[in-house]
Amino acid sequence: ISELFGLRAEGLLGQVNPVAARSKLSGMIIGQELNQTKDLWSNTNVALLGAPQIVDVYKLAIDSLGGETFVVSADEVTLKGLQIAASTI
Repeated sequence: ISELFGLRAEGLLGQVNPVAARSKLSGMIIGQELNQTKDLWSNTNVALLGAPQIVDVYKLAIDSLGGETFVVSADEVTLKGLQIAASTI
């Protein structure tokens, strides 16, 4: 948590560019999330589905921690779900 306060202080003092601060904060949050949930993803192949920008970040993070990932197209999954729903009407 001290890193979060440090980042906040850097922002208040104008010592960090806002875009860099957002990226750093995002990395801190994702790192904490993955650390807290490692038992859920560390022994399995994780499907990543979502906006390409965030999927890329999660893929890099999980892969760098020794996890295995594969990316699923959100558009393809959404379309397939709609097709299945439509076929039941």
